[in-house]
Amino acid sequence: MSRVSCSVLMAGALSWAAVEPAAAQGAPPAREAVADRNSSRTRLILAPTGRMLEEGERYFSDFMLIVPGVSVGVTDEFTMGIVAFLLPALDLEDPTVILTPKLGILASDMLAIAVGANIRPNLGEIARTRGTLYAVATVGDEKLSITSGVAVGFVGVPGLSGFESPVVRDNMTVGIGGQLRLSADVGLVTEIYLPSYGLHGVPFDFALRFFGEKTAFDAGVVGGLHSGRISLFPIVGFTINY
Repeated sequence: MSRVSCSVLMAGALSWAAVEPAAAQGAPPAREAVADRNSSRTRLILAPTGRMLEEGERYFSDFMLIVPGVSVGVTDEFTMGIVAFLLPALDLEDPTVILTPKLGILASDMLAIAVGANIRPNLGEIARTRGTLYAVATVGDEKLSITSGVAVGFVGVPGLSGFESPVVRDNMTVGIGGQLRLSADVGLVTEIYLPSYGLHGVPFDFALRFFGEKTAFDAGVVGGLHSGRISLFPIVGFTINY
């Protein structure tokens, strides 16, 4: 699994609705109620959180305008998603579609745990199935939370029946991130990853997240530590719940 795959894997966020009595009578929801609605509760910037979509809940997301994705809450405990790379410049030999199943293990107001995978399917003779398996936990409430997780890479190996069997590779990435709600309209999101290959190239990101009732827009930077020097690159992304 490449370093880029690790970053994509640890390939984020939170929501509840507080309705004032006036809103129940048809008036616009109070500003405090809007502040409690986090339309990106299941994801950080690149990484997932331990939170799950509810059954029937859906969102469309896009990172840098070239990595769109869709996720659907099949049940309260299982989410299925798909991500596409419109410009597969990372590796022209790779498939450009990633499947992102996610299973909720525990869910409470202050703790959520989930496991999942990012799977690049076998597209004929282009490449073998490969991807990452992960476990992630989120601690905190809707306004302040910390997420940590671990991921390992795998590659499909042809089996006796012709089907591929996943073989875990000897690389691992640990990630930690968090969200802080600064106001009704703005939050802060950040992530950092510690790959098993060492501190050279440690990727991290942080962004301001601007909230709407069913939308979130991120603007920030992604960076890396290389030979004691930090490089930064601007990033943007958005999520639309529907």
